[in-house]
Amino acid sequence: MNYQFEALKTTPTFPKTVYNNLPPFLKQVTNEFSSDRQKDIILLSSLVVLGGCFSKLKGLYDNNWIHPNLFAFIIGPPAIGKGDMKNSKLLGKTIEDEYLRLHEIIKKTYRRDLSNWMKMDKKGLEDAGLEPDKPKLSALFIPGNTSSAALYSRLLQSHNTGIMFETEADVLTETIKQDWGGWSNIMRKAFHHETLSISRKGEDLLYNINKPRLSILLSGTPDQVPKLITSASNGLMSRFCFYLFNTEIEWRDPRPDPNKQDQELFFTHLSQKVFEIKTTLDSDLYLFQLTNEQYDLLNIYFKSVLSDVAKFDDNEAAATIKRLGLITFRIAMVLTVLRNMDKLDINRSLICNNDDFNIAIEMVKILLEHAKLMLEMMPQTETGLKGITNALYDALPNDIEFTTEMVNELGHAIAKIQPRQVFNHMQKLRSLGYIKHLKQGRYTKVDKFLIGNVGKVSNSYI
Repeated sequence: MNYQFEALKTTPTFPKTVYNNLPPFLKQVTNEFSSDRQKDIILLSSLVVLGGCFSKLKGLYDNNWIHPNLFAFIIGPPAIGKGDMKNSKLLGKTIEDEYLRLHEIIKKTYRRDLSNWMKMDKKGLEDAGLEPDKPKLSALFIPGNTSSAALYSRLLQSHNTGIMFETEADVLTETIKQDWGGWSNIMRKAFHHETLSISRKGEDLLYNINKPRLSILLSGTPDQVPKLITSASNGLMSRFCFYLFNTEIEWRDPRPDPNKQDQELFFTHLSQKVFEIKTTLDSDLYLFQLTNEQYDLLNIYFKSVLSDVAKFDDNEAAATIKRLGLITFRIAMVLTVLRNMDKLDINRSLICNNDDFNIAIEMVKILLEHAKLMLEMMPQTETGLKGITNALYDALPNDIEFTTEMVNELGHAIAKIQPRQVFNHMQKLRSLGYIKHLKQGRYTKVDKFLIGNVGKVSNSYI
């Protein structure tokens, strides 16, 4: 059995304290689901969608203006419930419907003006003027099969904002494969709201998208990740929140539950409130901030976890940790809007309360564990093993058998990692040929010089 799917069964879930203290709006959302995994998936995906809806809000982080846009990738084997996240897309339905309604009104005006212009132009009248411009369609959601050039147009037409929402990551990876427009570069820049520029071939035009506010929510299987993010070191991986999971294979009773409300109607109803919040946020300048005490706690936590990876010279893990600080800030932004949703008309300065800050930190602690596993599952670079995997290999005894218990003790001594995480590193070493499994719980180490293609991963691994 593929060890990846086994490892995904033991990934941690968000603690109960997160759900106990959520703003009432998100309690309504998560209470619709019974299992811990379902609650986690709908919470994370809702935060991505809501961050995209509330993207006018901004706050200063590291002296840069930041908006609440998030990138998330939900990963698991086929047909185990990743589709639950589709309900979160319905939170933006009223906004999307309003865009379409306004577009239809503008189109009617355009057709009338175009008809009048054509009549006057045919008559050669001087006051016919220029042909009316065809109206552009604003939209909240951006399909994954959008080319990079079309993405620029879509963002420009939608006030530099948009949410890419795909329940099958292959839709986006197939687009990227056929499109040489620098999709990866677009995503990396958009995460930090850096200006996107494109010049049209055959046209004397240069388009600049200042402060792009793009949110991305994807789901897929483990083997789809390297197709989108080819390397852990290219910078794109550290921009995503990863949530990895697996469940036991079992049949789920599809019988309709008479005691359960229609989820589509429920989330569509909530989307009306999301529309009202967005309308209010878009009408004025709303600023978000953490308190000094919260910044102190954030600095203490991230300095601690960063120091743990610094001793292994693990640049990929360090990049992930640094960006999780920014992700904490963004999660807190969305939570704070929802906490204050009924008094936005009287309060333009949104200060994070301690409950919302603690929720953001607790969520990020779990997301860090998922990110570590994702880093372990990514292909190794040609320079060989890295980070904790390499440190654990170096610490293993040479020329003698060793046991699982011995490796667990080494893992705790080296990096304070739990047996579950030690297991993942050991399986990686086995799959790459660095250790041999002799019998239950017993192994030997293979010398690096005897291993062919050191650090390269076979297709069967990924």
